[in-house]
Amino acid sequence: TITIYATDASGHSANTSITLNVNSGLSVTLTAVMPNASVTAGTPVSFQTYAYGFTAPVYSVQDSLNGTSITAGDINASGAFNWTPISGDVGTHSITVTVTDPYGHVSSTQTTITVAAGVSSAAPGTLGVLETQLANVEGQLAAANSTGSGYTFSLYLAPGSTGAEVTALQNLLAKLGLFSGPVSGYYGTQTKNAVIAFEAAHGIEQLGVVGPATRNELNSLSSGSAGTTTTTTTAADGYVFQNFIGLGSTGTDVSAEIEDVCLAPIAIAPATADRPL
Repeated sequence: TITIYATDASGHSANTSITLNVNSGLSVTLTAVMPNASVTAGTPVSFQTYAYGFTAPVYSVQDSLNGTSITAGDINASGAFNWTPISGDVGTHSITVTVTDPYGHVSSTQTTITVAAGVSSAAPGTLGVLETQLANVEGQLAAANSTGSGYTFSLYLAPGSTGAEVTALQNLLAKLGLFSGPVSGYYGTQTKNAVIAFEAAHGIEQLGVVGPATRNELNSLSSGSAGTTTTTTTAADGYVFQNFIGLGSTGTDVSAEIEDVCLAPIAIAPATADRPL
């Protein structure tokens, strides 16, 4: 605020003031790209644009990569950029954000985003290979524990479990008339409800999971020795489990179970050209 004073020899005086707004000039800045400047197709990315020295700024965005899916609608009136790259966006994107205002002011800034191909749902990626290997290991453990015409259950089974042991469980429950769903090897709601019915029929706490007590009763039925159940189970090294083990459990039984599983011999088929290890 600038004030001008005027006086004369007769003692008269007066003043007036004027206010000037001074800024550092026009500038545009961007925040860091989130989650980062290198993403896979299908991962949402965003950043915020800030304009300084503009009156009623208008934002626009351009991409140097041919065939980009970035459009003018990916940046809003507040300068927020949000975009989800697709499979056709694989490559390096040099993105320019330009800011203008009604007074003809113009300024711009750039950022670079690299998009890599995402994991295809049509072909198994790393997670799919691990899931396949886990199913194979479960099948090997189940086969090693099979005796005669019966089946010996050895794993903790709960909703979400998969593999040969779940298939054997569903077959046994179906023979008992407790399970009528598809024998899929997946422990879903129908399998859980059948396990609860089985537990209720045998005086076991109705948890809907195959823990030590339920496992022992299943093994007794499978081997034809029903009525000789026990609430304990034994690891390969002779450790006797006393307690139910589930999600969130802690203690000695959990440690023994981890050691028992980790030390079990596991054979995994070698890698091939179409199935990496």
